[in-house]
Amino acid sequence: MGKTAMVTLCVGKEFTSLWDRYCRAGWENYARRHGYDLKAFTSPVDMSTRAAGRTVAWQKCLVLEALADYERVLWVDADIVINREAPAVTVDVPMGKVGAVISGSYIHPDLRMHFLRRTIRPTAITATDEREAWRNDQASFYAEAGITCASTEIVQSGVLVMDASHRGLMREVYESYPAGLRYAEQLPLSAALLNSGVLHRMDSKFNTVFLERAVVHYTYLFDPEIQKNGIFHQLASLAVQAELNNSYFLHFALEPKYMRYVPV
Repeated sequence: MGKTAMVTLCVGKEFTSLWDRYCRAGWENYARRHGYDLKAFTSPVDMSTRAAGRTVAWQKCLVLEALADYERVLWVDADIVINREAPAVTVDVPMGKVGAVISGSYIHPDLRMHFLRRTIRPTAITATDEREAWRNDQASFYAEAGITCASTEIVQSGVLVMDASHRGLMREVYESYPAGLRYAEQLPLSAALLNSGVLHRMDSKFNTVFLERAVVHYTYLFDPEIQKNGIFHQLASLAVQAELNNSYFLHFALEPKYMRYVPV
């Protein structure tokens, strides 16, 4: 006991190939620097028929059970690249708390309306106050899923710092919700963490979502004419490098193709 495992799940040829090429070396360096044991599962923890009907993202709810010899477990999604100078993510997370980043906290509050408009989120943009618009938008995801949450915040579940005391909570989330939920485990897990009061809000640099930052700061990447132009590769490379320089963990959720612009 007392040790920390840094764990991910790589399933499928595409994700395994991307992780091996763009993530593995940086993760190994990070784990070595901070004394974590790196564990990369290549098959789900739960191999049941029920589990096969869900996305593999649900498996993060079971890793505490699979790694019962560890006091703490750091879950990291396999589409995350780590800055070579990133500090230890576990240091500021108290035992008994689950450390995670709030979704969208890596977008400045004054710029979130740009994100909502550019992603066509009509449930939110009827509000004139930008912060109210953001709250309305986040609350709409819980409402759509039929999940009650004490907060309108949503946890970005790609990075989680957990300890052995959270096994029961994580198992309950896994068992209590159906397979077909939009965004898989993210909303029920968010609600469980927020409703129970165990969430410790981490620095957003520990889970910065590249695509969401790009929608606000690199709009040219979505211009069809630029996408067809030979300059796109250079522009995408510069954007990815800038975000990696400004982040500890850069998350390529929803658009793993941008991992190919990470310098290796």
